[in-house]
Amino acid sequence: MYSFIVSAMGSKLTITLSIVLLVVNLIGLYFIISLYGYDEIISHDDSGMEVSINLRNLIFVFFLISVLNLLFISISMMSKFFSYDKR
Repeated sequence: MYSFIVSAMGSKLTITLSIVLLVVNLIGLYFIISLYGYDEIISHDDSGMEVSINLRNLIFVFFLISVLNLLFISISMMSKFFSYDKR
């Protein structure tokens, strides 16, 4: 009886955390896609010289990580929802 309660509570916690992680990754993906519109960031250092930073490679890495997180979360949630016990 006790193990069933702990198992049910752990299952609810896992589903809740998975949904929260899914939402956070979708929000991050939205910001990453909006950053694709920028070619570079230009700033000035202490001596007044312009410093430009190309964002394409960094944004691509963040995009890849976010998509892989979404894939992993989706697979684990689908396996959780579509599995059934044969008891």
